[in-house]
Amino acid sequence: MSMTDAPPNRVSLGDFPTADVIVVLGAAVRPDGTPSAALLRRADHAGALWRAGRAPVVLASGGQASGPADAPTEAHLIAMHLTADHGLPPTAVLREDAARNTLENAAFCLTEMKRRGWRCALVVTDGPHMPRALWCFRTLARRRRLAVTLVPAPAPAPGRFGPGWWAAVAWEAAALPVYAWRLWRAGGG
Repeated sequence: MSMTDAPPNRVSLGDFPTADVIVVLGAAVRPDGTPSAALLRRADHAGALWRAGRAPVVLASGGQASGPADAPTEAHLIAMHLTADHGLPPTAVLREDAARNTLENAAFCLTEMKRRGWRCALVVTDGPHMPRALWCFRTLARRRRLAVTLVPAPAPAPGRFGPGWWAAVAWEAAALPVYAWRLWRAGGG
């Protein structure tokens, strides 16, 4: 069974190729400043990929989408979780704290990849979010003429095909036309 044929929860960490970086996209932060289940799930998967030797560094991406000015960024919470709970050394975790949405995740992470000469990234997010995330990354990489390989590495989904999963799929379906417009606008019209 290939990676593309296997359900996300059935892919062995060793099946993922080695890469220059693991890019983990942030998710919601609770009003009290603690990470959501989605953020922790993504960070846990990135930590497991790092421990499996899939890449030497993790790039945590996500700013403050909302909340008070002193609230922690998504990237900060991911980095704290990876170092405190997964034992990654601080030197193995980089942060991109500015992105407020998926398009900005892609733009800012691609800028960092270019700056560091990274050519291959494992992209970690939830399965329903992955098509939109890769669409943003690949479209911007093509426009910037960046020769990068972006490998989907979806975080294991709890309760796949349950009500929460279908809600995420519906959210992503609604987001596609919005992101088509954002990508068109980002390309200069």
